[in-house]
Amino acid sequence: MYFKASLVEINRRLGPVLKELGLRMRLEGQEERHLYFQRTDENGLVWRSPLSFIFMDPERSGIPEATFANNSIVLGGGRSQMHAVGTNGWVHFVGGWSLNFHEIGRQDFKTWDDAFEHAAMVLLEDPLVPEGYGLPTILDDGQMFMFWGKLRDLAKERGIEDIEVGRIDQDREFYEFEYQGAQFRLVFDLDDKVQIIRNGIEVEEIDVRRRGGLWDAVASLLDGPDSDCDDMREP
Repeated sequence: MYFKASLVEINRRLGPVLKELGLRMRLEGQEERHLYFQRTDENGLVWRSPLSFIFMDPERSGIPEATFANNSIVLGGGRSQMHAVGTNGWVHFVGGWSLNFHEIGRQDFKTWDDAFEHAAMVLLEDPLVPEGYGLPTILDDGQMFMFWGKLRDLAKERGIEDIEVGRIDQDREFYEFEYQGAQFRLVFDLDDKVQIIRNGIEVEEIDVRRRGGLWDAVASLLDGPDSDCDDMREP
C-alpha cells in the first residue's frame, strides 16, 4: 500500500488517544487518500473528529511510498465548536476537518513532532462533528445559526424567553416564538430566503444576505401594531 508505513506511524503516535476516545481510523475519498478519526454511536450515526490526514497522490509526490520523511502527507487541522441554538435543546456545529490544511515542514508545523502534538490536542479538545444532514436537534442552516445571536438579543430586549427551533423538511428550518399574544415563525431555506410568518400568515420574505435586512424586518414587526391571532399553519 502506498501509505501503509504512514498509517502504522500514525497509529503508533495517536493510538493511545484514539483508544481513550473510542475512535477508529477510516480511509475514504478518491483512492482512499483521506484519513478520518471517527466512531459510530448506538443509532448508527457517524461522529468524526475535525482532524484528518490527507495523503498526497503518487502522481503528485513522485515517490513510490508516502513517508513522513519526504513530506508527502498534509494534515487537515480544522477546529470545531458546538453551539446551543434556541431554547429547546438544538445545537449547531461550526468548523470541521476541511477548514485548514498544513503541509508538514512549512508554515505552522516545522516537524512531525509538532504536527502530532497538535493532532492529539485536536482529538482531545474539539467536539466530534456528526456526518450527515437532517439529524434530530442538530441545526444544518448556517445562515440561521448566524442570525441566532441577533434574534436572541431582540428577544431579550422584549422579554421573550422561549425560542424553539424546528425543521419542516430537508430544505427548511425555523425559529418560532410567541410575543404579545401572537405566534411568530422565521423559516429559513437553502436559497437564503427567510419567510416571516405571523399567526400562520406570511408577512414578508427577506433575502438573508441583505445586511441588516432580516434584523430590521423582525424588529419592525415585533414593535408594530398587534394583529389578531389566527391558528398557525405550516408554510
